[in-house]
Amino acid sequence: TRAVRVSAAVPGPQDIVVEAIDLNGGGSVSLDVAEWPDGVDVSADGRRLAVVVQGLCSVYELPSLRALASARVPSGRWAYEPIFVTGDRVRIHPYRSWRRRDDPSTPPPPLEDPTAAELAVSSRTVTTLATYPLFTIPLAPRPSQGVDPGPVFNLLPSPDLSRVLVLGFGSAHAV
Repeated sequence: TRAVRVSAAVPGPQDIVVEAIDLNGGGSVSLDVAEWPDGVDVSADGRRLAVVVQGLCSVYELPSLRALASARVPSGRWAYEPIFVTGDRVRIHPYRSWRRRDDPSTPPPPLEDPTAAELAVSSRTVTTLATYPLFTIPLAPRPSQGVDPGPVFNLLPSPDLSRVLVLGFGSAHAV
């Protein structure tokens, strides 16, 4: 019953808008956010919107955009996406092992194993579900010359959220 569109008037960190469009009635509501979201999702019944921006997962009622709950993502070094499990439970799922940094001149902190969590909207509680042991994956030797991209991972959940496919790039070239 709803679709979500993320847009920017000018490319960059200003004027980023998350728009929830009512496919039956034709109306829409817009939420201004500070930067391009890591992820967005709409509940199956179209009554709730979840957005991850700047390390915070927030859930809103639609169409009023009343804030219902929010929680910090488990790790600031991973990009997370929200996935509605039910209208009241949102999986906070790590999906990419790199994020924009405020100060690109400083080296990034070491990457840690990502953690998946779940936000219960009505009680505003967060439960840790799993930590994925990615750093048990053998890494390729570092190149003697050139730029070392380091390990880069994408985590793709199965449709029923029971399994995760791990794609490794850079020095973590593996599936």
